[in-house]
Amino acid sequence: MVCKRPPDGGFKIEKTAFMANFAKKVVSYFIESKQELAKVTWPNRKDTTRYTLMVIGISLGVGVFFFVLDWLFNQGLSAIINL
Repeated sequence: MVCKRPPDGGFKIEKTAFMANFAKKVVSYFIESKQELAKVTWPNRKDTTRYTLMVIGISLGVGVFFFVLDWLFNQGLSAIINL
């Protein structure tokens, strides 16, 4: 099927309508986002600091755990290879 441009420039009308609809959707998205963000209960400074320190502590703990596990496997594998 071959699409041809109508002589009256109908393609431009459809494109303009599409862009207007797209612009309305974008504006609607930002308005709804602002409304939803107004409903959010944001944590206070004390809670944010506590959660941040928990994440850092757990991340360090997991990092140390995997470091020790890697070191142990490395030592065991080296012992097996050097037999």
